Amino acid sequence: MGENVRVEPGDVLLFHGNSFLSWAIRLFDNTDVNHAALALDETTLAEAAARGLRRAPLAAAVATNDYMTVRRYPNADLASVIGTAGGWVDRRSPYAYQQIVLLGLLAATRAIPVGGFGRRMLRSILDHAAAALNAFVDVDGHRSMICSEFVYRSFSEAPSDPRERFRLLIKSGDIAFDGTENSLAEWGADQPDERYETALNQPVSFGVPTVPPEDADMVAEAELAPLIVAWAEENGLADDDMPPAPPPSFDLGADPTDEELLASLVEFSTAFAGDSDQTSFGVGTAIGIAAARGAVRGLLRPAIEANFVTPGDLLKSPTLIDVGRMSH
Repeated sequence: MGENVRVEPGDVLLFHGNSFLSWAIRLFDNTDVNHAALALDETTLAEAAARGLRRAPLAAAVATNDYMTVRRYPNADLASVIGTAGGWVDRRSPYAYQQIVLLGLLAATRAIPVGGFGRRMLRSILDHAAAALNAFVDVDGHRSMICSEFVYRSFSEAPSDPRERFRLLIKSGDIAFDGTENSLAEWGADQPDERYETALNQPVSFGVPTVPPEDADMVAEAELAPLIVAWAEENGLADDDMPPAPPPSFDLGADPTDEELLASLVEFSTAFAGDSDQTSFGVGTAIGIAAARGAVRGLLRPAIEANFVTPGDLLKSPTLIDVGRMSH
């Protein structure tokens, strides 16, 4: 399994995957990792995966990724952290937040160059991410988790002495690219009411097929890969780590209008907030516009919240120390 690293219960496991969406997440978040999990023991991890929160063999996870970075909360008994993670898994808390949803979050909150294919790329990412969220209904009424949120919550919600909380320090929201002014969410929050009114009267489906949640990444990758490659090459962001992508089997299309781009952003942000039915507020009404704008602004919360923590944030957390790296 590569380097001689011994995994201990409670270790944070961060993965460098080999899929195209994995590469795009790392690029957008300016980091080397795209997925997070928590070690339950030396051979088993807990993670948020396509079919739900689960336990999985550590060796299999390493074998299906390029490598795994191990980070550790030092000098602490992490039994309650492990118990909290196991409790989430045992409750079978549902999960539909796959890589495409994490990529959508990054697309909305990082300042990404929009030259060339940029606007088309951003809208397509948001549409796929919103479709993945809207295809899933949490019967308990709770919003599900992205992989890094699951790890973060396992620490922050673990019972502990109030004087020694297991809270991971995070410096979130680092901008991945230079030479850009605002993130898409910042742009959306500043749009006039007239543009929101037009956006709210757009169809809520933007041509993305409805698929089972566990298939969302596969469907999204097939469509997004050639589009993101074209954008990366135009902006000089392609690198040796970028997986090969098939040529597009479809017309990459024209740039979306501001209203179309805003409609995609609103649909994603309301789905991510757990309230995708803006019609309940009255489409085009002042209340509907305020609710839509509020959902977009929700992506810009300056305080660290678990659902905004990314695998890259965990890689940079000063609370954790580096242990080493495993590869297959």
